[in-house]
Amino acid sequence: MPVDYKDTGSMIGHDCHFVGDFHPFKTADDGERYMLELVRVVQDTVFPFLEEYGTLEGYLGWCKRANNQMSNRLGDPHFLYRQAATAIILRSDEEAAGALLAVQQIAANHPAAPTWLQELSSQAADLHSQLDADPAAVRKTLLSGVNEQRRRRGLPATAG
Repeated sequence: MPVDYKDTGSMIGHDCHFVGDFHPFKTADDGERYMLELVRVVQDTVFPFLEEYGTLEGYLGWCKRANNQMSNRLGDPHFLYRQAATAIILRSDEEAAGALLAVQQIAANHPAAPTWLQELSSQAADLHSQLDADPAAVRKTLLSGVNEQRRRRGLPATAG
């Protein structure tokens, strides 16, 4: 995710559900069974999940589906914000603007909006203003943060 986001633990991974027997092991035989089970789960569940959602387009689709499932008919403010940032990078500025406005609407409709929601709404308003003023500059700013976010998560930097 190119934006500096507080809640990185549930960016998408919590949606990749898998079942397996992954208890600590003490013997090589137990370790072998453990690793065989892990390989099965990765092949049967994790790889297909990444094939579907492991691109910007796939992640944008995931965000939209997650938001469409929300009972408030607007979405989850966290997912909406990430949807907007992803849409901006994909040059889908109208879609991004709609998601940013939805974040603000959720906060405005909340009778006692918690601090995190007020802050996210303010960020969404700022990003929306920047998007209106200069979409190319917003994309450049978002993309300039990618390697720093990757570094913070222990991932290799991207080329370019």
